Amino acid sequence: MENTASNQSSQAQPATTAGLSTRSQSSAGGSKKQIDRALVVRLYKNPAISTSEICAFFEISPPTLYAIIDAEGVKRRRKSTSRQRFLVARRNKAITLFSQGMSKSRIAKECGVSRTAVHNWLKGHTKGKAPTTLVTPVVQPEPKLSIFQRIRRWFGG
Repeated sequence: MENTASNQSSQAQPATTAGLSTRSQSSAGGSKKQIDRALVVRLYKNPAISTSEICAFFEISPPTLYAIIDAEGVKRRRKSTSRQRFLVARRNKAITLFSQGMSKSRIAKECGVSRTAVHNWLKGHTKGKAPTTLVTPVVQPEPKLSIFQRIRRWFGG
């Protein structure tokens, strides 16, 4: 009996050259979860809900989320517009500070970027190549709600 038990354990988990047991192909990977794909798509189409929040809500990884989105034929989001507004506001601040006589090095410290970045922004600005996405100053965001509160609010609950 001992002999058959040891044979079964050696067949179930073959050892590596380092003597470690390995998983068989059938046990690799996680369990399949039932995910409401329609809800994933609805949440993804709402720009107020980030992809990381959707992943946390469904307990899935970003590649899994994008696989669902691609399979459903939904166009992927562009980069965050709030991030773009932040970058444009920072460039506008640099241009304003420069027009007030501040040095490029000091502006770089104020904006938290390199002097080279400030130089390139100002060079583009003086040649009329100001960012085409210039927008009004950044609007204060709404108070942060949990993903569950946001979903409930989005669905009118």
